[in-house]
Amino acid sequence: MEEKFRALEDLFDSIIDEIEHPERKGSFKNPFADDKMGSGVGINGAVSVISVKIAEDKMSASVIVNSHTEKHRPYTINDIFDAIKEAGVIYGVSTPAVMNMVNKQLFNRYTVIAYGTYAEKGNDGHLMPCFRKNEDGKAIVSAGDIICRIVEPTKGKFGMNVCGETIESTMGRPVSLKCGDNIAVSRDCLIATASGTLSEINGIYSVVNEQIIEGNITAASGPINYSGALIIKGNVSEKAYVKAGNSIHICGKANGVIIEAEGNVTIDGEAMDCVITSKNGSIICKGFTACVLNAGDSITAEFIIRSKTKAVMEIKCIEGQGTISGGTIECMGEVYCNMAGNRHRDKTLFKLGDSAECLENKHSLEAALIKIEQEIEKIDWRLEGLAVGDNASIESKNFAEAALRIRERKESEKEPILARLADVEEALRLTGSAALHVRSTVFVGVIIDIGEFRQVIDHDRNKTYIHANNNGIVMT
Repeated sequence: MEEKFRALEDLFDSIIDEIEHPERKGSFKNPFADDKMGSGVGINGAVSVISVKIAEDKMSASVIVNSHTEKHRPYTINDIFDAIKEAGVIYGVSTPAVMNMVNKQLFNRYTVIAYGTYAEKGNDGHLMPCFRKNEDGKAIVSAGDIICRIVEPTKGKFGMNVCGETIESTMGRPVSLKCGDNIAVSRDCLIATASGTLSEINGIYSVVNEQIIEGNITAASGPINYSGALIIKGNVSEKAYVKAGNSIHICGKANGVIIEAEGNVTIDGEAMDCVITSKNGSIICKGFTACVLNAGDSITAEFIIRSKTKAVMEIKCIEGQGTISGGTIECMGEVYCNMAGNRHRDKTLFKLGDSAECLENKHSLEAALIKIEQEIEKIDWRLEGLAVGDNASIESKNFAEAALRIRERKESEKEPILARLADVEEALRLTGSAALHVRSTVFVGVIIDIGEFRQVIDHDRNKTYIHANNNGIVMT
C-alpha cells in the first residue's frame, strides 16, 4: 500500500512539474497505467487521475478519481466519459450516476457508473388444459377428446455486458410428456384414447374407468377386485382385500388390510399395519405406521414410522412432521424428509441406489422382447415362403390370415413391454443420483447404505445432504 502511495505522489509531482515547465510536456509516465483497475487517464491541466474498474464478469464498471491535492480544476462529465470510453465501457452507462459524481466532485472512492443486462431464461414448456369439470369437480371425456395443448418452451432474452458483448440466453425446459392410462401424445396435444373420467396426479393425466363404493369396506364385504379404478368413500379395515387394475382412492383410513393396484394408491387418512402395492404408480397417504409399501414410482406421506418401504423413483416426507423413523427404506433415487430416525435410536436403515433388482427386470423385459421378435420373424419367414394369391389353395389363404392376426397380436404385446422397459431404464438412471436430503435432523443410529458403501450416524446432524462418490459416502 505504501508503495502505491509513493507512486501516486511521484505521479502528481510529475504532473505539477509539467504544468510549471511546459517544455517538459509528455516526459512523465503514469505508474498506474498497468493497474488491474483499468488504464489511468490523465486530465490536461489538472492534478488528478481517473481510473476505470471493470468487474471480472464484465457486468458492472466503476470509476474512481484519485486526487493528491485540491490544487486542480474540477473534473467534468466529458472527463469521465472519455475515461469510460478509453476503458472499453460502452453499454449500460448511467448518466445520472456520472452527473451525481461530477456534481459532488467525489474523489478517492469508487462509484458504479455502468451495469450490464443479464440474459433471461426462456419460459418453460407446459400443458394448457382444454377440459371442463362438472359440478362434482370431475372431467368426463370421450375417446379422441383433446385433454391439453402442448405449449413449447421459448428462448429467453439475450443480455449484454458493459463492454457491449452479447450474453446468450437459454431455452426454457421442455414439458414432461409422461402419459398415464388411455392418454396419447398427438402432435401438439394430449388426447384421450378411451372414454371415462379424467384424473391428474403429479402432472400425469389418465382416463380411467372407475367404480365408486359408498361406505366402509371390511373382510365381511368380500374381496374387492375391479379391472378399472376404485374410489372408496369410507374406511378400509379388518383384513379387507382390495385390488384394482388401475388406481385406488380411499377417502378415509386404512387399517390392517391388503391393497394392490396397477396404478396409484391414494389414502386421504392414515394407514396402519397395511400391505400396499402400486405396481406402476405412486403411493400417497397422510402417514404410514407399521406398513409394507412397494411403489413402482414414488411414495409421499407426512410420516413413515416402523415400515418397510420401497420405491423406484423417490420418497418424499417433507409436509407436516416429515419424519421417517424405524424400519427399512429402499429407493433407487432420492429420499427427502425433515427428520431421519428419532431420539429413541430406533433402527432406521436407508438403502439407496441399489439397482440389482432393476437390472434383473431390465434383462427380463429385454428377453421377452427378443422372444416376441423371434416369433414375428418366424411368421414373416413362413409368409414369404408361402404363395398367396388368387390361385392359392384355401389352406394357404387360411394359414396366411391366421398368421397375420397372430403377428398383429404379437406387435401389440410389445407396446406395454417397451413402456415398462423405459420406466426401468429411467430408474437405473436415477441410481446415479441416489441421495438422502434431511432438512432438519439426522439422529444417532441411522444407517445409510448407498451402493457398496455404508455410513452409521454417530451423532445428531442438522440439515444434511448425504450422497456417494467413487470413494465412499459424503455428508454435507
